[in-house]
Amino acid sequence: MRENSVLDKYFSENKFLFKGFESIDIRKLLSTRVYQKNKKKLRFKDYLRMLCGGIIDYYKLDLQKRGSSLLIYKHYSSRFGFNRILNNVSSINDGMDILERKSISIKNIKLKFNFSYYRNLLNWIYHVIKINVKNDIRIFILCDLCFAYKLFLSLKEIKGFERYKAITVLFDAAVGDNLVVQFAQLNKITTITLQHGHFNFPDEDDKVTPNSSFGGFISDYMLAWSHFTKNEAIRAQIPEEKIIVAGNPFYIDSNLIENERKNYFCVFLDADVMYEENIQMIKIAKIISDNFEIRMKLKFHPSSNKKRYNGLFNESDALKNSADNGEILKEVRFIFACSSSLILEAVLFKTPIFRYKSKVNDVFQGVEFLYFSELEEAVNLMKTYRDNPKKIQENVDYLEDILSCSGNIKKNYENFYKLFE
Repeated sequence: MRENSVLDKYFSENKFLFKGFESIDIRKLLSTRVYQKNKKKLRFKDYLRMLCGGIIDYYKLDLQKRGSSLLIYKHYSSRFGFNRILNNVSSINDGMDILERKSISIKNIKLKFNFSYYRNLLNWIYHVIKINVKNDIRIFILCDLCFAYKLFLSLKEIKGFERYKAITVLFDAAVGDNLVVQFAQLNKITTITLQHGHFNFPDEDDKVTPNSSFGGFISDYMLAWSHFTKNEAIRAQIPEEKIIVAGNPFYIDSNLIENERKNYFCVFLDADVMYEENIQMIKIAKIISDNFEIRMKLKFHPSSNKKRYNGLFNESDALKNSADNGEILKEVRFIFACSSSLILEAVLFKTPIFRYKSKVNDVFQGVEFLYFSELEEAVNLMKTYRDNPKKIQENVDYLEDILSCSGNIKKNYENFYKLFE
């Protein structure tokens, strides 16, 4: 039995038996362990925080009141896009109250022994040892529980939490966000999760992509970027009325009018899990650049290890991770991409998309892109781009209808949140 299935079975059968979480559904809380493949490696600080969590507080919750009946839960991410999404949504309709998880600096750390933490940790260890998975998975589960328990204690200390009418999180399958949602539901508060990237529902025979996008959904509503996301959520058996197509909040206040197109195109690479696809796109793009006299730029996924691609590109062709994707999409002639969520952003700027056809399962199943999987097909697309722009524009219009929202993004968010003011 796969590790994910083992975890699913155990958490489902024992979901309210973990000490300290008697009112919390552990199966939902740890859904990322059930649905996602573990790609991280344990670090020394993971062990340290787990063992010292009953003595040291590494985080604190800071409630910033603006007099709103709406609350948004935030925490710093190394991903600029995630921070911008949360900041943009928190500014809707004169601003929401903000519950922010902040790190405590070393000089401000205070030692305080919490007996219940270690008592509960022994109970969690008892349960985790019984699960037939690798030891590193067991440790990650314990780290998740330790983090969630500390957050749970902090949430209980917030006075007046129950007065809020709705609370929003970035991704309700993530452990911290999930706990906040479950705690809000215990207080009979409406819960809302945002979309932060490309979400799709895999087919039954998909052995590559587990249902990590929708498997951990527990909120009352999801604010989706596109009609495609809504259709995928319905395929995942999420009730249609829970999915609101509002658009990508990253562009709530952005001017979506494209600039004058410049003589370059951009290859948006996927995370290194799609390493082979990335290599093929780079190789084909370099030849296209030379043959059609149009400059190539590369935009790596924020989690990518660029050293793995040494020798395949000139450093001057790689855009910085901090480069504004919106500004890029406004001015490029077209983009190459495979499974990048930037595809969903390109349609907002009416940027032509030429998509590399992966041999693994399609994360945009049923959507008719202009595909290439080898050099000859890419060359033919370039000839069509040059000689038959009307055909390219027809595909741009088609993708915009499917992969974006109706109406103005800012108005969509404002009108939705007015329901809870």
